[in-house]
Amino acid sequence: MEAVPGDITTIKEDLASVNNLLSSLEPRICESEKRIEALEQELGVLKNQSINSSGLDSGSLEVTLAELHERTRRSSNVMVFNLEESPSADVAVRKQHDMDFISKLFSPFLPSFSPVGARSLRVGKKKQGYTRPLKVILGNPADASTVISKFNAELCDPLLSKVRLSRDRTPFEANHLKTLNAELANRKSRGEEGLTIKYISGVPKIVSNKQKNA
Repeated sequence: MEAVPGDITTIKEDLASVNNLLSSLEPRICESEKRIEALEQELGVLKNQSINSSGLDSGSLEVTLAELHERTRRSSNVMVFNLEESPSADVAVRKQHDMDFISKLFSPFLPSFSPVGARSLRVGKKKQGYTRPLKVILGNPADASTVISKFNAELCDPLLSKVRLSRDRTPFEANHLKTLNAELANRKSRGEEGLTIKYISGVPKIVSNKQKNA
């Protein structure tokens, strides 16, 4: 009977550890649920676009599923624009330069960020007078979503105020957004006012500035 109090203490400690673990997992579970909901909506949009363009046959369904797979594959990535490149010819020096700035930019909004668990690469060929986008690959989609939604460059350093972040869009998404921007410009040229592009449940749409997000 003398061992019972000790056993109870151990059980309480184990329960506390389980509760702490569940508390730490809850934000990621919520983020995953949001991501699944967004993917379901994106699937609906892609299906409608396939139906409108050529009918939903096996070929268009394969394209739809491939697009969803590609978006999921890119969901842990963050695209960083207007971040000055290192002029060094040494690849290691350039990579360290980028990672130092990534830490400076991401850490205020993602306290758990660690350069050890991240990778980065410049996208495209190096050209004079052109700053290539920087792709940052994080450990999970929740971290990528958090840093993108909370990011404010001026809070990190006013000298980095031109830096902006976005999701790693697929070619389909980039073309769709380009089409929306062209349509927005056309509608504005015809005199329509108060229009903008907003992401509603993960899908970009042209809406009135007075329209609230769904």
